[in-house]
Amino acid sequence: MVLFRRSVLFALASLALLSLGCAPEKPKVWAMDAVLRGHHSLRKVVEWADHQSRIDGGFFLVFGGINSSTSENLRVKFAWRMNDGTYAISSLPLEQIRIKIDDRVTVPTIQFAFSHPWDSGYDSDDPQYLMGRYVQYAVVTVRDQDWPVKIQMPLNDKT
Repeated sequence: MVLFRRSVLFALASLALLSLGCAPEKPKVWAMDAVLRGHHSLRKVVEWADHQSRIDGGFFLVFGGINSSTSENLRVKFAWRMNDGTYAISSLPLEQIRIKIDDRVTVPTIQFAFSHPWDSGYDSDDPQYLMGRYVQYAVVTVRDQDWPVKIQMPLNDKT
């Protein structure tokens, strides 16, 4: 009888401990969410070219070779208002910028599409680190008059 009571008490204690361990886990609050979430007003936007050169080579006695390459990456540098009210200056490749035309906006805004660092668990609030590592693209919302159409095609030349 004593053995039965002990086994029942042990079973109840085990269930109690298991139920405590199975409590739903609170979702992690990421520092990057506080930085990147929402619509952010833009102050300045500048396009610039990032030139990168690379040279490598190897020689053995009198035989050898040299390879070199140069690339030009167009980037967009912009000043944007963060959620804490301060302005950050960041940059993204031109290919990661999307434009949304909306004549109702009074101030151009930027919104970031980003992924969380599920694999590493590293979280940061450094804006440029987040741009280079986790921002997939950014949507800039402007009025039609703030985004002039400048298409240069041979058919447009009046010769």
